Amino acid sequence: MAIQFNDTTNKLGLIQECESGLFGDDYGAISGNTKKLKTFTRLLNLGLSRYSALVRNADTRWSFHDSNYTTHPIGKTTLVAGQKDYTLAEIHEQIRQVYVKDVNGKDVPLIPIDEYDIAKQNVAPTQFMSEDGMPKYYDKMGRSLILYPAPAVGSFTASEGLVVSYVSSPSFFESTDTDKTAGIEPVFQDYPAIFAKRHYAMNNQMQKKANSFTEQLGDMEVLIVEHYSKRDRDDKQGMRAKKRSYK
Repeated sequence: MAIQFNDTTNKLGLIQECESGLFGDDYGAISGNTKKLKTFTRLLNLGLSRYSALVRNADTRWSFHDSNYTTHPIGKTTLVAGQKDYTLAEIHEQIRQVYVKDVNGKDVPLIPIDEYDIAKQNVAPTQFMSEDGMPKYYDKMGRSLILYPAPAVGSFTASEGLVVSYVSSPSFFESTDTDKTAGIEPVFQDYPAIFAKRHYAMNNQMQKKANSFTEQLGDMEVLIVEHYSKRDRDDKQGMRAKKRSYK
């Protein structure tokens, strides 16, 4: 069951999960306190980021995609003749594959390359494949995607000519959200709340509660990794992880 962010009516939201876990039946301790609500929004988002990292490490060929996004994790932009540097959006957390559309409109997969690979050829990146043509390789540098060579006039289709398949970052909460849910597997919906409760308890002298949340978090992370490493039952199994220690 998907759990909404802040449910002050039925007390079933992630914020209410944090309230009951940390402050007993004092509902409103977070939802009724603007400062604490912003704090727990941040902590829940950190939990979503941790969940995303666990999933990326365990995913096999069926990649996780936050269900709050209404489109597939495929980005398209215009190719420009002579331009080799293209900025990646912040949502592009991990690149899966890059394509360039040729003159016939066919998406041609590019080969990933690194500056280290270029250096082994005794040439600087600025001189590598410096003559424009049909791109063959791509390199990731910070928030940029570098094509080698840069597209030459007449060698590509410009409109939506650069296609990037990616793993997205989570769709994060805002403190003003109410019925938005975490776009993760329903069975793990309470993971961000457990993460947030543990973080808050450790920083506010609630050691007994922190120990309990730590145990819950470790158990759930084992299940998360096992789930994502096994869900491709028609494909080769991926990695498994031992229980995480927070000591």
